[in-house]
Amino acid sequence: MGLGPGGNSGDGLKAVWVDVGPRAFVYAPAWLDILMMSVSMTESEPLQMRRNPAVSPEEIKEKMLRGLKESGSKLTPQRRAVVEVFARDATHPSAQDVFLQARRLAPGLSLSTVYYTIKLLKKLGLLKELDFYDMENRYEGNTSHHLNLVCLHCHRIEDYAAALPMGPERIADETGFRPTSARLEYYGLCRKCAKVKAEK
Repeated sequence: MGLGPGGNSGDGLKAVWVDVGPRAFVYAPAWLDILMMSVSMTESEPLQMRRNPAVSPEEIKEKMLRGLKESGSKLTPQRRAVVEVFARDATHPSAQDVFLQARRLAPGLSLSTVYYTIKLLKKLGLLKELDFYDMENRYEGNTSHHLNLVCLHCHRIEDYAAALPMGPERIADETGFRPTSARLEYYGLCRKCAKVKAEK
């Protein structure tokens, strides 16, 4: 099934993307948004305090380098440069963005090396790929559970730390299905684009 943000499944229900695997998509009606908001915020934890997951660039970098080393992969200057970009760039860059940034650190870097490194990091579970039907795929080194806030105007993607509506352990206990990853997103306008629209 392929539905975009605010798409329609054919049965009249508004749908949102939910990714429960590398490329496995299911749809859920719009009431999931309400459920997600109810479980991700409390009166003692306002929005501004929960906007960024507590994962530092150093932690992301260390985890990636350790994973590559343990897999037997060579830690070449080119791969280190790609890892550095994923660790430091919280904008969820595309492969082209990564290439442009990483080649400043490793001038001999090729775009094919970037794609190969992305494929390797994904295989090792060290990188998330965000698929979109209307723009380039984006990537993030923060593999912890969190929401992605996607701006439909400027395509900016922000992380928002929040609990999942149902933890993977509970799903496994109740259904026998064992989730390996989850991806939940909100679509709308970022603070900057919403302000510009309001001023028009």
